[in-house]
Amino acid sequence: MNLRRRQDLCLDAIEHSFSMANIAYARIVRFCQDDRPEGAGGKDDELVLDAWSFVDVLKRLRSILEHTPGLKAGTALTEFLQASASVVNFRHHHQHMEEKTAQVAPSGRPIWGAFSWAVVEPDKNHFRIGVYLPGRAAKTEGVTAVNPAGREFRANVDHFQVTVGDTTLKISDMYYLLRAFQERFTAALRVAQPRFTSSGEEFLGIYLDHPQGAITGSGSLSPQ
Repeated sequence: MNLRRRQDLCLDAIEHSFSMANIAYARIVRFCQDDRPEGAGGKDDELVLDAWSFVDVLKRLRSILEHTPGLKAGTALTEFLQASASVVNFRHHHQHMEEKTAQVAPSGRPIWGAFSWAVVEPDKNHFRIGVYLPGRAAKTEGVTAVNPAGREFRANVDHFQVTVGDTTLKISDMYYLLRAFQERFTAALRVAQPRFTSSGEEFLGIYLDHPQGAITGSGSLSPQ
């Protein structure tokens, strides 16, 4: 098996995952900023699409990172995987939605989840809260809306979240976690050095925990 080609495929998947997650979140922000006229229609579905796309991409990114040859499983990777672990079970709802209808029906809540976010007003002293419930209206047991009081705003649109049943995923927090990890990963990849297995196969040694993102020198090394 061509180890370096396997690694290149994983790196392609990682880099495109970063890009797709950034695109999805940017579209979410644009939606939340937009004071749309009543009855704007299909743009609402864009929010649902982009939010669940972000969830899906992040879940798949975690899997790829865990199986990338040459990526050192150090503190930075471990902390990212731990901090984003909640996305795995959350995505399970989306993956097996047909099994969840009986469970969700009594609550009156949407099968696609309830979306909520906060927007800082132009005067910088006030914020407004947005809520979107996709689907047919029904009497509900209540819907979780974001409460940003006392929380830092990292941008004028922040604290975007999706709630399914009694579980909430804070997508904005996941986005900023992902962005910080992307910066660290990109820096490490930029200075990664060729390494070799005991059988002589070449691969890049990617060290997120090393100050320069790489360890120089020669010698054999396990790709995992």
